[in-house]
Amino acid sequence: MFETYLEPLREKWLSLSRRDQQAARLLGISLLIAIIVFGLIVPLASWRQDLQRELANAQQTLQELTALAPQAMAVTGGATELNPSIMNSEIRRQAARYGIEIQRFEPDGELLRVWLDDARYPSVVQWLGGLENMGIGHTELALDDRPNPGFVNVRVTFGVGG
Repeated sequence: MFETYLEPLREKWLSLSRRDQQAARLLGISLLIAIIVFGLIVPLASWRQDLQRELANAQQTLQELTALAPQAMAVTGGATELNPSIMNSEIRRQAARYGIEIQRFEPDGELLRVWLDDARYPSVVQWLGGLENMGIGHTELALDDRPNPGFVNVRVTFGVGG
C-alpha cells in the first residue's frame, strides 16, 4: 500500500547527489530537533513555571492563613462583652480608619446593620478583619459586585453575641 507512495520518493532520493542527500538528512534532523524543542520542551517548561508560580501563591496564602489562625481562635467570646453603643462607635471608627464610608447604619436591638455602597473590596476585608480582631463579629454578610472592578456593595449585620 505504502509502496506506491514510497517508490517515487525513493527514486527522487537516489537521483540526488551525495551532498544533497547529506543536506536533506541534516535538514530533516534539524527539523525533528526543532519540533521536539518548540513542540514539547518549551511548552512543558512554560507549564512547569506556571505550576510553580501557582504553588508559590498557594503556599503564601497558606502561610498567611496559618499566621491568622491564632488570632481567629482568640476572638471567640470577645463580642459578648460589647454593648450596641460601643459596637456602633467602633464600627464607625474602624470604617473611617480604612477609608470606608457607611451609607446606612441601623441599630436593631442587639443587631447592627450596616450598608456600604461602592466600597473598595480590600478595604472592606481589612475593616472586617480589624473588627474581628476587636471581638466584633458579623452574623450576616452580603457582597455584590459593582461594574467598577475592585468595588463592592456590602450589607453586613453585626451581633452583640456573634
